[in-house]
Amino acid sequence: MSISAGARYKGRLALAFGVLGVFMVAEVVGGLLTNSLALLSDAGHMFTDVLD
Repeated sequence: MSISAGARYKGRLALAFGVLGVFMVAEVVGGLLTNSLALLSDAGHMFTDVLD
């Protein structure tokens, strides 16, 4: 029986989203603590990548 590509890589995709989420939260916290618009905008960009 053949497994679809989506089912085969579901765990890897979840791991990638988890890593992206951790980095996004770290950038938001770092951006707020240092008043860095660059970090905040990159965190926003990461968020839109997750939505795609």
